[in-house]
Order: sequence, then structure tokens, then C-alpha cells
Amino acid sequence: MSTLDIISIVFLVSLVFWMVSCLLYISIRLMLWLLYCFSGA
Repeated sequence: MSTLDIISIVFLVSLVFWMVSCLLYISIRLMLWLLYCFSGA
């Protein structure tokens, strides 16, 4: 494997990890907000 292959693989993995963590963060915030709204109602 060349250095370019390793760099591109690392970049893709970090990009996917960042997207997944961002989605998890958004969904958790959304669920907490919904729970807060329903409990307050």
C-alpha cells in the first residue's frame, strides 16, 4: 500500500466517524428536547 492509500483511508474513516458522532449528538439532543416538551406539557 502506498502512503496516499493510507492517508485516504484514514481521512474517510475519520470523516465517517465525525458524521456518525454528529448524527448521534443531534438525535440525543432532539430526544432530550422532546422529553422536556412532553414532560412540561
